[in-house]
Amino acid sequence: MEKIAKTILLVEDEVIIALLEKSWLVSEGYSVIHAHTGESAIDIVNSDEHQIDIILMDIDLGGGMDGTETAKIILQKNDIPILFLTSHSEKDFVEKTEKISSYGYVIKDTTGNVLFASIKMAFKLHEANKELKSKEDALLEGEAKYRLLFENMTTGFVLHQVVYDKNGKPVDYVIIDANPAYEKLTGVHIHEIIGKSIREVQPDISQYFLNKYLEVAETGNSVAFSNYQHGLNKYYDTWLFCPKKGQVAAVFSDITNRKLAEEALQTRLIALTRPLESSEDLGFNDLFDRDEIQKIQDAFADATGVASLILDPEGNPITMPSNFCELCKDIIRRTGKGAENCRISDVELGRALDGGPKVQRCLSGGLWDGGTSIQVGDRVIARWLVGQVRDESFDIEKMQNYADVIGADREEFRIALEKVPKMPKERFAVICHALYLIAQQLSNLAAQNVQQARFITEKRKAEQASQLSNEILKQLPDAILLADLNGSITKWMGSAEELLGFSADEIIGKKVSSLYKNTVRDEFEEHIEKELKIKGSFTTELPLVKKNGEEMPVEAKINMFYDEIGKPVAIIGINRDITARKKAEKEISQINTELAELNTTKDKLFSIISHDLKGPFSGFLGITEELKNNLDNLSKEEICNYSSAMHLTAQKMYELLNNLLEWSRMQTGKIEFKPEKIVLCNIAQSIINLFSSSAAGKSISIKNNLSESILVKADYYMVSVIIRNLIANAIKFTEAGGEIIITGINNGNMVETAVTDNGVGIEIDALDKLFAVDSGYSTKGTNGEEGSGLGLVLCKNMVEKNGGTLSVISSVGKGTTFLFTLPAA
Repeated sequence: MEKIAKTILLVEDEVIIALLEKSWLVSEGYSVIHAHTGESAIDIVNSDEHQIDIILMDIDLGGGMDGTETAKIILQKNDIPILFLTSHSEKDFVEKTEKISSYGYVIKDTTGNVLFASIKMAFKLHEANKELKSKEDALLEGEAKYRLLFENMTTGFVLHQVVYDKNGKPVDYVIIDANPAYEKLTGVHIHEIIGKSIREVQPDISQYFLNKYLEVAETGNSVAFSNYQHGLNKYYDTWLFCPKKGQVAAVFSDITNRKLAEEALQTRLIALTRPLESSEDLGFNDLFDRDEIQKIQDAFADATGVASLILDPEGNPITMPSNFCELCKDIIRRTGKGAENCRISDVELGRALDGGPKVQRCLSGGLWDGGTSIQVGDRVIARWLVGQVRDESFDIEKMQNYADVIGADREEFRIALEKVPKMPKERFAVICHALYLIAQQLSNLAAQNVQQARFITEKRKAEQASQLSNEILKQLPDAILLADLNGSITKWMGSAEELLGFSADEIIGKKVSSLYKNTVRDEFEEHIEKELKIKGSFTTELPLVKKNGEEMPVEAKINMFYDEIGKPVAIIGINRDITARKKAEKEISQINTELAELNTTKDKLFSIISHDLKGPFSGFLGITEELKNNLDNLSKEEICNYSSAMHLTAQKMYELLNNLLEWSRMQTGKIEFKPEKIVLCNIAQSIINLFSSSAAGKSISIKNNLSESILVKADYYMVSVIIRNLIANAIKFTEAGGEIIITGINNGNMVETAVTDNGVGIEIDALDKLFAVDSGYSTKGTNGEEGSGLGLVLCKNMVEKNGGTLSVISSVGKGTTFLFTLPAA
């Protein structure tokens, strides 16, 4: 398919320059349309006749609309890159174009190299801008969707901005946004936290969690964790990620209810999974649901007509009392001595027993009690007591005397005693035996619970470890594969399927080498085998072939796995996609090459520019070259056109010469004068950079010792001309290997600047001729450089125009210092 040439609109009022530039552009394959004025350029762009790809715009277009105004009108309705062409390099010209177009500013020269390079760069920049605009539109649409999700999501969201100390170290972060769900989950209103640091919102935040947030903001690596907020008394699942450098976002959900349930279960599991022989602090509540046991105890007491209670080994109640009689509950246990006697009796009744329960009279009141132990292995974890009954052999008188012993009221004691249930001893013994059997079953169940909990916990740990491992592998951006020693793939993990396109079913069992290009397969297999045998692991870069046939460059980390006796059993390969990195490296290399070429061209351009006559001479020299080489091939009409253009150019050069004479007569006031505040060291440095090639050619060093605090109020362009001429003279008259130093000092309301070299110096009788307009004094430099002698005259006039003075101190063979003063700002 034939490539369509790009169309360039050349806006240039100088016929001779337009002819030359059009000739250059056509030779490069461009289609060129020429417009003499800004008005005609606007008409061409607005017509449907041509598709303009780029505009080369001259700034000074004669008496009509200038280039900058034309560009503004065109850009109101059109997205066309505009590249400005001019012979002017003054600051105000450059600043005018910067506000209109960012595609370039090119000084006209005798060759098209810089122009061609600038056009190519403008096309690239325009394409990049269009792509950026497309991305911005997509971003706006994405932001609208994000805001809808942000406002309606049920999980909390809060965005933080990192705060840095004076050394650039992250020390805190400020909340800058949060969603409505944040308020629901925390109970804190958004307006109360926006703009506050995290230490203000959560004064008790630990340094550990603060570091987590700061680390995510600095590294961009996401993290997930659960945490407890003391101030809110809640647990949260939190995920941190970095939207952009220096920010961290938190997405969180309330897991308080789940966490409390898990902690209760975990506490129980921890106790249950201890070995029986070492579980000294294993308690009844670790093994059983107390509420369920309470129901069993109550039902047993109601069915048998006895009182019942379960105690821990120290005699402290585990359950609530069932069917306790008034005598024991409200009289005996209300006295200090009676309560202590009851405790001793309860402990005695619940001792570990083999073969049956213990039945005896209460050591406190003398009623019949029974008891048995609930054990885990040989250790008692609880005592189940029943009783508070009397039989026909009960001695009431003796029992009433016990009231005096413990300090109880005898009459209340007697009335309560009569209410104690009566039961034959044999019947009570049967009830105690039934209790013993139940307690034995509970003891067996406790042991089974321990073993079952251990099994469940170990299984859960294994499942969690496997799940965690799988989740971690899924999150990895790398293609991970496991192979046997024959090179057959056995596992396909991580992002392998996503990156290479093969599912696990498609790839498992195939050789790893099937992922290599045929042309390098044998070479890679041999290299990998050799490296693994020598090192056991290594890292390399190689191309893998995706399912669709595309190549994907990867950084492969390959390791040999060994069993417990050191025998190799498998090979693992971790392959990271480095396509983007390789592309970036290539683009950077290409850009560096283009920049180097542009810098070389720029240095060459600066080296051949001598003064303001350069622009007109560019066109004149070019057209004469064209006539010399192609005179026989030109028609009479073309020769007439070229002659007319040369005549116009000659007139323009004559006008420019007159303008230069006007500069020598600064006192007439015809030159525009715009004093402004100037940082002298900055303008000096820009001039030094301009002469870097010339100085380097003679191995001359130029030192800018001006302080940034030295400010002058003067015309920017005139100061540039002054410093440029003085440095140019210093380079010209300094031997190879010499030195030029620029210094300055603030003397009250004036700033004195000195340009000093260690060159050949000036004869004493020639000093008075340096600044004389009619002397025409000029000498050759150390390398035979020639000049017109006009430079120093211009310097003197411009310094005086700005209210200063120019003088010189020189010694033959030692060097020269030019001193000029300007008003301080």
